[in-house]
Amino acid sequence: MVQDIAEEIRAVEENARQTVQNARVEGARLIAAAQNEMDIRLKETKQKTTRFFKENVEKFEAAAEEKAREIVHRGKEDANVFASGVEKRVKDVAQWIAEEVMTRYGSGKG
Repeated sequence: MVQDIAEEIRAVEENARQTVQNARVEGARLIAAAQNEMDIRLKETKQKTTRFFKENVEKFEAAAEEKAREIVHRGKEDANVFASGVEKRVKDVAQWIAEEVMTRYGSGKG
């Protein structure tokens, strides 16, 4: 009877060792699977984040480019309006200066 109990204890101990070993193997497998899943999700998140920021930067750059074009166009229009407004006055002043020089110093031809 004692020997039966001792063998039964050994069998239970062996079964327990095997269960612990199986649990360790399964734990390692679960940890590896979780690590792999984490790596995949991290990679996907980085890709999505990069894509998100890239798209937003492109949108902001396009908006800034359009705004810059508008500003340059308005500046050119303003410059043309200003130039048109002062063109006659510049011609009048140039004519007046030429007349003053000619009157004061002569034509210089002789």
